[in-house]
Amino acid sequence: MRVNCKPGDLVLDYCGGGDGKSLAIAHLLQQKGQIFVHEPREVAMGKIKRRFTRAGVTNVQYYNCEESLNRIALGKMNWVIVDAPSTGTGTLRRNPDIKLKFSENFLQTKVDLQKRIVEKALKFMHRNGRLVYIT
Repeated sequence: MRVNCKPGDLVLDYCGGGDGKSLAIAHLLQQKGQIFVHEPREVAMGKIKRRFTRAGVTNVQYYNCEESLNRIALGKMNWVIVDAPSTGTGTLRRNPDIKLKFSENFLQTKVDLQKRIVEKALKFMHRNGRLVYIT
């Protein structure tokens, strides 16, 4: 699915990570609307803020605490982007040692984590909004 947001939309990047995703679509908003970035890891959030500042994107809000985001964004987002932690198996060709760590328990742990993240993120989506799920 293509993130086809338009000026005025509200976009939540839940699990911001390095946040190349939101940065890549920020130009579609034309500095109208808002990007909400949720990333609980302080180090990652610092990198995200620097990237948006360097790119000149000013219509972004940063949240590392879900409670703060709850007060502002519940049920309002036109777009919710979830880049959930993956199993890493997509890099198996480049990193064959991954298969040594891989087990059914490891897989189930990742699946459970991905499910919890999506369930949390969905509460921010407007009833006519779109979810974009990435791993």
